[in-house]
Amino acid sequence: LDHDGDPATLEPFVTGMVGGVPEVWNLPPAAGDIDHDGDVEIILTGPQGIWAFEADATGVRDIASGAVGWYQSLPWCDLPPILLPVDFPENGEPTGFVSVCVVVTANGRTYLQFFSGPNADPGTEISLGEVWVPATPVLADEFLLTAVADTSGQNHHLLVRDLTPSSVPEEPVQLEVPLTREPGIFPVSWGLVPGTDPADPVYFAIVIDAFGHGETVYFDDSLRKAQDNVVWDEGVVVRSPLATGGAFVGDDI
Repeated sequence: LDHDGDPATLEPFVTGMVGGVPEVWNLPPAAGDIDHDGDVEIILTGPQGIWAFEADATGVRDIASGAVGWYQSLPWCDLPPILLPVDFPENGEPTGFVSVCVVVTANGRTYLQFFSGPNADPGTEISLGEVWVPATPVLADEFLLTAVADTSGQNHHLLVRDLTPSSVPEEPVQLEVPLTREPGIFPVSWGLVPGTDPADPVYFAIVIDAFGHGETVYFDDSLRKAQDNVVWDEGVVVRSPLATGGAFVGDDI
């Protein structure tokens, strides 16, 4: 990305400014078509909001004078963004357009908020309550996985939210799976249980707690808990984010 138009240079890209003070990025950034113009943008978050830049580092929108790329103001955000498809077509190719999901804290409560389009149109807001979300949510097919730490009530849980809810009002749109321990800063890792029926899949999700201990939960495509959680042996300590399939760096055992 080359803001000055000189192909011989790559610095500087851009500095997010709010009131003359540089924003501190929550890394890593994300890349996707947030303004639905057919081109990919760079999306970042900082404590005060969401920032979105075109390929030449101009802002998708500037909500304040001198704040290039300030896409949406937020009360407080300290996690990177996650991009989600705006459509999950059953047939045909998706548009490639995305929305941005962010974890927001305001007045002691935590929310999941969604924005998309050239004017940061707001989507559904999900209130999580007086809790803490230590890691960026993860997209698992059409489900959004959010590990929730409830430090006061000890109601730690994995929230599984269906992003393509049925038109039948009685069908659930989310599942809360209780966790034994407080989740930590590593994102949830997930996959399909080996041998599962593609027509009726069962998912696993691995949550690592604040001390590196693991717990695996299971749920099906109808947002039902598929079996009891499996709490990992205390001797297994995870020291890194989990790779695809659950591989990680850990202590010698």
